[in-house]
Amino acid sequence: MANLFTCPKCKAQIEDDSWYCDQCGAELMVCPSGHGIGRGKMCGVCGTALVAARQLAAGLGGQAAAAQQMAYVPPQPTMQPSGSAGYHHVAGSSLKPMQPQTTVQSLPEPGHITCAQIGRIRISPGLHIGRENSPYAEYLLPFRQISRRHALFNKTGDRWTVTDLGSSCGTMVNRVPCTPNVPMPFKVGDVITFYDLDFFVSE
Repeated sequence: MANLFTCPKCKAQIEDDSWYCDQCGAELMVCPSGHGIGRGKMCGVCGTALVAARQLAAGLGGQAAAAQQMAYVPPQPTMQPSGSAGYHHVAGSSLKPMQPQTTVQSLPEPGHITCAQIGRIRISPGLHIGRENSPYAEYLLPFRQISRRHALFNKTGDRWTVTDLGSSCGTMVNRVPCTPNVPMPFKVGDVITFYDLDFFVSE
């Protein structure tokens, strides 16, 4: 279970594995040296420049980096010991340096989109966004820029997409307009825009 901490902007209590404040939508900035959430541009403990939590987590491969108050541990190559330390022996030849082996980590899985005006929405394959026939219709109803049937989220394998359903005001991913009825891929850290409402993609 995630611990709670105070949002530096609105002072609301939110979970420490969040990338954005659930209440005010502010993007959370963290110290890459492991001193947790900060405010401003520099860590108040060590003076290191703060980075966006979503960027830090994406760089480390997702949930493991976002957990434990965003503690940062630089990735290290995995060495395979064989023979002499740091070297392997090939018959009939001198000792040769070993080649470092790195571990490839999977990307974080999108699970929510967060908008400052609306709040946090859990996404799932087949989720319809709109002012009618949507599980979030009551929250979207006041926003006339959202069409009755605006967009559809889907997932094929490990690839997430959002499809504009011919909405009046359009859909964008990272400011790139979506062609109606053509799935547009997205990932954690991207911004999906329904007309002028920005939704930040997080785990």
